[in-house]
This record gives sequence, C-alpha cells and structure tokens, in this order.
Amino acid sequence: MNQNIRYEYIEWSMETSIDMFEHTKQHKWLLKAKKQFEILKKGTRPDGAIQMTTTNPRNYIGENGLAAWQTLRLYRLTKDKKYLEQATKWISHIDRNPPKPKRSEPRLYPVFIARTNYAYIELSKVYPTNKQLKEKIKKNCNKLIMSQKKNKLWSICYHYDLYVARHLLHAYNHLKYTDNWFAQDLFIAVHEFMQKTRYTKIPFVHTRPIHYLFFDYKGSGYSTLQYARLCFKMFLTTFNIDEFLEGTEALKAARKHLMTDGMVKKQVTDKKGNALATTWLQHCTMLQQRCEKEIKEWI
Repeated sequence: MNQNIRYEYIEWSMETSIDMFEHTKQHKWLLKAKKQFEILKKGTRPDGAIQMTTTNPRNYIGENGLAAWQTLRLYRLTKDKKYLEQATKWISHIDRNPPKPKRSEPRLYPVFIARTNYAYIELSKVYPTNKQLKEKIKKNCNKLIMSQKKNKLWSICYHYDLYVARHLLHAYNHLKYTDNWFAQDLFIAVHEFMQKTRYTKIPFVHTRPIHYLFFDYKGSGYSTLQYARLCFKMFLTTFNIDEFLEGTEALKAARKHLMTDGMVKKQVTDKKGNALATTWLQHCTMLQQRCEKEIKEWI
C-alpha cells in the first residue's frame, strides 16, 4: 500500500533536518535533508507547483515557498547547483502565482506571504547584491504587518499567527545589519505578538485551559512546541530572560501533551505517533540547552 504523503510535513521535516545538521554536524541529518528534497521534487506538478498530498494535486502556494527555502539552504551547504536550479523553478511558480487574500480565510493570506518570503530571503543570501529582491522582501514584510493590523489578528492568537511571528523574527535577523530602521518595525511586531501570547487563554481541550496549548488543534502539542522554539530564538536575539522562561514553560507543556513516535508519553487519543514531532522536540531541546549555555556565561 502506497503512503499518502503530505508535502508540507516533508518541508517542515527538511527544515528540522538542516537545523539538526547545523547544530550537531552529523551527516546523517544532511543525508536525510537530501532524501526529503527528492520527495518534494517527485511531488512537483509539471507547472512547478508542489502538490498538497500524493493523491491531491491541489497546490497551496506557501508549499513552494517552504520547499524553496530549505532547498536553497541545502544549496548553500553543498554548493550542488541542482538544488539552486530546482529552488529557482519553485520560486518562479510563486512569481507567476503570488498569494492572494480571501475574505473567507483572512488568516491564511499572511501565512502564505510569510512562507513565500522565506524563499526570497534565502535567495537573497545567494544573490546579496540583488536590490529588487531586497525590496520584494521588505514589501512582503510590510504586507504581513499591515494584514495583522487591519484584521486585528493578534487580538486572539492562533497557530496561524505563530507562523507569521516566526517569519517576522527570521526577517528581522536577516535585515537588521543592512536595514536596521526597517528591521525594528519587524521586531516591534514580533514583540507585540509575544506580549499577547502571555495573556491568551483558549481552552481547546476543556480540562487544559492553559495558553501553552492555545495554538493547537485539539491540544495536540505540535504548535506549542513551535512556540517554544520561537521563544528560545527570541531569547537568542534579545537575551531577555523572560523569553527563555516562557519557552521553558511551553516546552514542558509540549513534552506533556505532544503526540510523537514514543519519545514522550502520549496523552491524546491518537493511534499513531509522529516522527516529525519527535525531531522537533530534539531540536527544541538543543535550542534550550544553547540558551542555558548563554545564561551560564553571564553568571
């Protein structure tokens, strides 16, 4: 029986594989990322769009952005031009089919912008003198900020807003050395998001009305883990101890409720664990250890 692959999950898994390689320098993670690239390539339609799943040819344009982002990272690590060529094809499809807002799904529009903008940021690292690329990145960042303000999407934060905040922090770290004034606007937006999360409590699961699960569909713990990663990366950007403490608490909650393939106890009614979540947990733990190392150096 053929497995029905959800290509978005392969893209997030590829990101984590490359992250793990950069943290550990173990080549098994680089090899895994290369295999994940081949899966994404097979899932690409003739028009350059990545399918939603093996059996569903529908395309969400954000899928191309995530795939191109990680493939360009792979290119910068290996210098193998096949990765640059494929990433360029995926980005060309984005250029022909940019994200469009829908009244029925206002939260998805900024998510798709964020995902495609990851690709443009990574491409600008390959072509650092391309001014048009830099302007496109800034334009997309402005769209994200304006979209969040217009729709008041951070009045109550969901997992979609987490994707946007993660990208704004990523863009801030990319632009802060070349365009600090603009980058500060991005940081202010992320800071606003972080402040909102501390006071947001939505009981997705009736017995656990704690905000460390508020991102998650039925309290699975997936996005809580991503929130912990964001907190740790925020700490490594600002060195604000509150972000480290927030991330630590979120990581504890994720460990308690996360659906994985056996690394942590399952407390949700799912028959099968998730290998990707297990790898996320490994990387998040490494980020926490890195933060702890920084704190010890202060002391």
